[in-house]
Amino acid sequence: MPPFYDIYGLSKKRDRETIEKFLDYFCYRDEIENLGKDEGIFILESEDYNIQEDFIPVKTLSEVIDFGINNPNQAFAFYLSQPLKNVESVILCFTYDNQIVLGVSVEVNRIENDRFIDNSAICDQLAATIVKLTSAHKTIMGLELPPPRSESELDELLL
Repeated sequence: MPPFYDIYGLSKKRDRETIEKFLDYFCYRDEIENLGKDEGIFILESEDYNIQEDFIPVKTLSEVIDFGINNPNQAFAFYLSQPLKNVESVILCFTYDNQIVLGVSVEVNRIENDRFIDNSAICDQLAATIVKLTSAHKTIMGLELPPPRSESELDELLL
């Protein structure tokens, strides 16, 4: 599996309209609605937020979104890998502090005319697109970077 650049935007708009706008841009939305039978939401434990680890089974992406919107202090990441538009994966990460991190992954290199081309320039374009779609107030890019679970965690990564 090749290495990936991960590009994230942190948005205060933890709402269905923002999430769907982001998904419609990067995914074939109708085709990703139904999930596999063993899919679920893994809630991450946090002593700071008094949250216990948990697993919530889900059958549809709408259930994932509804849970994230209706539980503003729960943090979890949900990954989508297909069918997508021009990215390798899409990440929805609901944060402990009632925000959302929306992100995408792209391969570090692509092959063009039998040459490896670094995709870092594409990352800047993707970050700008995420900001435009989601009103993200902070962005971060990195190599194989897990999504931050709060704004303070993102700020630590930016230092």
